[in-house]
Amino acid sequence: MNEKNIDIKNILQHPRRSLGNRHRSQAEKFLKLGGDQKNMMWAEQNAKQAILYDFTNPENWHLLVEIKIMNKDDSVSYTHLTLPTILLV
Repeated sequence: MNEKNIDIKNILQHPRRSLGNRHRSQAEKFLKLGGDQKNMMWAEQNAKQAILYDFTNPENWHLLVEIKIMNKDDSVSYTHLTLPTILLV
């Protein structure tokens, strides 16, 4: 760790980050299809996978919370809503 100019973006870049984007995109697709409970289930599952692969992206968190609210899921907690803001600090 003798390098004086460490670029944090290069350190944080991880090959799995693109998987987070892919799962978020799939969740958005199923959310757009909407209507059917099965589509909403797939949207939520993909949103959770997006967070699993890239928890630093606030878009992933926002999408999951949006889906939970649309499903009237009572498990949406204060933690879900505040964690993305904590990550941005």
